[in-house]
Amino acid sequence: MSLERNKRSVEQIRASKMEDLSCRIAREIVIKGEKHEDFIKFSMNILMELGPQTKIEENLCVNYIIFHWKLKRLFENERNILNKQSETLTPQQETENMLRGLRYRRVRTIAKIDMTDPIVINLNRQQLELEKRISKTLNRLREEQKRSTVTAEV
Repeated sequence: MSLERNKRSVEQIRASKMEDLSCRIAREIVIKGEKHEDFIKFSMNILMELGPQTKIEENLCVNYIIFHWKLKRLFENERNILNKQSETLTPQQETENMLRGLRYRRVRTIAKIDMTDPIVINLNRQQLELEKRISKTLNRLREEQKRSTVTAEV
């Protein structure tokens, strides 16, 4: 019974530390228009999943979280840009709508999306770079966790 209570207590302390860490990261990474609560929930899930035990592991987890959040932000930006491209009306469509008394109307056609737009290309490059960083960070974290497990066993 006492052992069970101790386990719960340790888990509560660990969760509290993870939440504190998530809040500290949120202050640095969350920008206007993003929700702190979403970031904290996101980072808490990752921290609980990866379970950092040492400061090095914690720092790698923080990097992993930041890279993932930035990647999420890039996907959102790309979606917004591509949606904006697909909404653009031709001058003729605008004139026709004005004559009919229609306001701006969304036109969503995949043919209007320009994947060669320099902004889209740049976003794709940034996404690829972040994906590489995420993979590298996760690999380093796993190596560090193996190392600390081996050290703890000895």
